[in-house]
Amino acid sequence: MAKIVRLSQVVGGGYSEFWKDQRRYECIKGGRASKKSKTAALRMIFRLMKYPKSNALIVRRTFATLRDSCYSDLKWATERLGVAHLWKFSVSPLEVTYLPTGQKILFRGMDNALKITSISVPHGVLCFVWIEEAYEVTDEDAFNKLDMSIRGEVPKGHFKQVTLTLNPWSEAWWGKKRFFDTPSDNVFTLTTTYRCNEWLDDTDRRLFEEMKKNNPRRYRVEGLGEWGISEGVIVFALAVLFHYGIGMGSQIFRERHKNRVEQEGVETMVGMDPQGRIHAFAEAVDELSVAFAAMDGRQKPKQQDHLDILAQEITGKLCADCDGCVVCLEQQKPDFWIKIRRMLQAVAQHSTKEEILSQNFMEECPRYSGMVEEAIWAFSRMELNEAWYHRLQENRKVIADQLDAMADALQDWDQGIRCMDRTERVLLAKIAFETRERGLDVKQIHVYEDKEKRRMVTALVASKWGGGIPVKNYRKALERASGMAVRLKEDTRSILTQEPVMITAYEDTCFYALSGVASEKEEGSSVSGDNFSLFSMENGHYHVCVSDGMGSGPSAFRESDMVVELMQKFMEAGFPQETAIRMMNSAMVLQGDRESYSTLDFMDLDLYSGQMTITKIGAAASFLKHKDRVECLRASTLPAGVDASCTGDVIHRKLTHGDFLVMVTDGVLEYLHVKNPEEKLAEMIKEIKTENAGTFAEKLMEHVMLFTGGHAPDDMTIVVSGIWEK
Repeated sequence: MAKIVRLSQVVGGGYSEFWKDQRRYECIKGGRASKKSKTAALRMIFRLMKYPKSNALIVRRTFATLRDSCYSDLKWATERLGVAHLWKFSVSPLEVTYLPTGQKILFRGMDNALKITSISVPHGVLCFVWIEEAYEVTDEDAFNKLDMSIRGEVPKGHFKQVTLTLNPWSEAWWGKKRFFDTPSDNVFTLTTTYRCNEWLDDTDRRLFEEMKKNNPRRYRVEGLGEWGISEGVIVFALAVLFHYGIGMGSQIFRERHKNRVEQEGVETMVGMDPQGRIHAFAEAVDELSVAFAAMDGRQKPKQQDHLDILAQEITGKLCADCDGCVVCLEQQKPDFWIKIRRMLQAVAQHSTKEEILSQNFMEECPRYSGMVEEAIWAFSRMELNEAWYHRLQENRKVIADQLDAMADALQDWDQGIRCMDRTERVLLAKIAFETRERGLDVKQIHVYEDKEKRRMVTALVASKWGGGIPVKNYRKALERASGMAVRLKEDTRSILTQEPVMITAYEDTCFYALSGVASEKEEGSSVSGDNFSLFSMENGHYHVCVSDGMGSGPSAFRESDMVVELMQKFMEAGFPQETAIRMMNSAMVLQGDRESYSTLDFMDLDLYSGQMTITKIGAAASFLKHKDRVECLRASTLPAGVDASCTGDVIHRKLTHGDFLVMVTDGVLEYLHVKNPEEKLAEMIKEIKTENAGTFAEKLMEHVMLFTGGHAPDDMTIVVSGIWEK
């Protein structure tokens, strides 16, 4: 017997227009828990079953996030509609198939543009595109390219549609102007809230009511789905930097370069001394930082008596053309203003309109209801202005910190790599000789030295007589000429031909490092709030970054992902570690109306010396395992995003052959259920006997899971890094 599904019961209310809409573009914004993603998933399943020649594409910024979000929502949707037996969900490749017809739901990430622009389906045509978390698509051009992926004719009765769902974090997002602010018959927009989600229980709804009371700005965005305030992160600082650096900064460069020539006798034309320009630029940025920090900001409005100001504003709007104005304002003047003030005091205490009307402060006023409405609106506006002022003051300090960090970075680059060609002429001659002996033609050889006195050699290298010569021959020539071990840049080709190629060689490190990871996401959660990154730098440093987003699920994932991504990008761009941390932290502080907090556990390991530096911002303890003992490394700072001035607690240690560093998120320690969990975890680490970092992490996670009964009550991540001599 066929099962009857009533859509009104399965889908619920609040989305009837969205469900029926067939316009080319749909943009659905909503606060948290507004069931927009769940409803979009339900409709996607329903539509493919209704339109037998249609196929769908689901997109997010990164492909890796799709499995734990949209893919899971679609699987849930088939269960809720009672049609799960008609659908096949596969992981490799990630796709969903409607078994009766072979229709497909495909998944792509914006991080692979090639796969988006080359989409084909085996049956029918691509009709529907759903962009989840569309706020993450920051480039309108990228959207336009995606939009072009659904082109061409569709079968009779079918139609094409692009659906965007998002949380409206910032009014600066390009889609606001395109879809919401510019009326079009081809666009459907909808704003939804948690109030239309009948699947929430009373506990869930209480959270929003508490947010409304304690954090009204956040409530307007996360609760009511209103646009968040437009605020820059690092982009603003960069804009200011280049405005001044290219504008009035050019004058600074000229003046300071002139002084440098006079004082140091540097005989270089202005504009032909890059190192001098970097130095001047760094000083200019540093001065901008001081200027920003010293600014008073916008003059704070005088607020000696808000209530009197609001009373004047409200009566001016509502009482001027009232027939009873003379009676109220002249005959009952003292009493009238007392009543107005009492009503405004009730508004200031966030009483509801119904509560204020029931108290009937103005018994005989014919416009009392309108006066209460105007008072509530005026008070809300005043609170928003106040919030804006405080936010401006906070951002001014953060921007100053960003500029200061950038000045530090520029000064560091100014003192960085120096060309040693003049002092290393003998070495250059030896390199030329040794390479020539091996049948290599080498030109444009340059020797550089960084601030740590480590050498780097660049050269244009080719085979002298044709045929293929192994690149290792060039490396051996360098080692023989210089008397030091050499490593080549990772992307260096293995065979040299007669076509010249630029090769960069570095003084080789004394150590190498490997890491292993074990992780468990919180039971019942779609995605882990923990993130990590492991990466090596050409300068011989090895980095491990671990971050734990506050809370769990997608929001925690976004926070920790931002921390990890920013740290890796800043470090790869050449920023010093301290500067990278300061800029990452300021970016977290400037996250609009979101309270974005995430821990940072960052390890910098110098593979030349074995010197390790760990920076902790709100992170759990780490553990350093030596041959015969385990050391606990603790810190006590707040998470990133709380305090713009926080640079974390820094711990220095010298590692030797066979040492292991164990980094964990707080979920690993919290559920050991012993008096001293750090001491217990240290005992577990000491008992593990293996030289393999991956095996180490897995065994440690197995030990921890014994204490939780095999369940993950929280996100848990363990990263083990070992160091060995070459």
